[in-house]
Amino acid sequence: MKSVFRYRHSLRQRFILTATMMLVPLATLIVIQYSVFNSTITHLNNVIEHSSFELTNIKQLQQAIHMAVMAPNDYIVHGNVNERENYTASSDKATATINNMLKVMAEHPDELDLLNQVDQLWRQIEQKALNILATTNPVGNNAMAEEMESLDALSEQIAPILEQMFNIVTLEIAEESEDADHLRNIMIILIIGGTSISALMILWLTRTLAKAVVKPICCLKNAANRVGDGDYSTCLSWDRLDEIGELSKSFDAMTEYLEKAHTKLELLACQDSLTGILNRREFDRRFSNELSRAVRYKHDLSLIMIDIDLFKQVNDKHGHLTGDYVLQTFATLVEKTIRDIDQFSRYGGEEFVLILPEVGREGARILAERIRTLVEGTSFGEADGEPVHITISAGIACYPNNGTSEKEIIDSADKMLYQAKHSGRNRVDCAD
Repeated sequence: MKSVFRYRHSLRQRFILTATMMLVPLATLIVIQYSVFNSTITHLNNVIEHSSFELTNIKQLQQAIHMAVMAPNDYIVHGNVNERENYTASSDKATATINNMLKVMAEHPDELDLLNQVDQLWRQIEQKALNILATTNPVGNNAMAEEMESLDALSEQIAPILEQMFNIVTLEIAEESEDADHLRNIMIILIIGGTSISALMILWLTRTLAKAVVKPICCLKNAANRVGDGDYSTCLSWDRLDEIGELSKSFDAMTEYLEKAHTKLELLACQDSLTGILNRREFDRRFSNELSRAVRYKHDLSLIMIDIDLFKQVNDKHGHLTGDYVLQTFATLVEKTIRDIDQFSRYGGEEFVLILPEVGREGARILAERIRTLVEGTSFGEADGEPVHITISAGIACYPNNGTSEKEIIDSADKMLYQAKHSGRNRVDCAD
């Protein structure tokens, strides 16, 4: 009789030998549980797929429009006709991204309205950009300079709209997470209700059935509650071959999927898509936290702003793919050089920023010089049969010597970077 209750026997075998009346409610309970799990996974999969698509396309669109606006601006400044090709590539990418997003926005009227606004502004930008690029003598042309100012104004109108779209997608993710919590609560109610009914039907088997069914279900309920509270690392890892074992495997599969999806969303929100390091948004948040900590404990805090010298010439001479490779390789080189507690971010374009907690002016200068020397002596691949070499300029500012607010420190570091670039480049300048 004891072997009947081992987990290697199916629930059907055990329940037939103990109480036929127990079979129907438990079997129904298991099917419903399994259905709710699958429904939850499918639902969350759709949410992750949609949100990932939108977040990725918003970032791509933002980058493409930025590059498209840079082309006519550089054309007015330098008169380089290659900027027409650069503009065409960026313009095609921006238009294609908008069209792809329009195809899937029918069920999201708020986002569709914002995207239509972006589309209208983008068409105006295209017209003005083409007018500028069609000019044969752009350098020193006051009319084209005014046209470029108008184009920049349109570009600045797009940024807050894309930011609003990003916030809407984030809000949708939060709302869908609440729906998933509701599904988990229904599952818990079903588990508790089914278990209670089964216990009432066969009181004389309470002890045996508690070990065989009720106890693992309660564990499953607690695990579901932990997942509901955000602990996606919850894993049952039950070595069972019965129906509950299958259910636990489905639960483990769901939590594993949720953990990966949650990590992916966090990375999308704080990681630069090209280099893999922190983006500007995450830098602002972390710098604010580090400065608050430095003020509270009266510790040093240094900020290094780094700019790749003449990076536009790398793009113009070797192409944007080589330029992207240079940015990625440079980011990897710096990350291998700094400490674990240092925080490296892409500030924009070819400009980067490094937060150094508990490091003073001299320590920051030594690290910046080390990075500058490494970059100067490193080959960043080959293009057209010749090695690609770059140099960097850096500006350093420290708390509390160069400011007590985020803006003061950033402005001071940026001023030093400007000084380094206008003093011959490939150098490090520190604020007094």
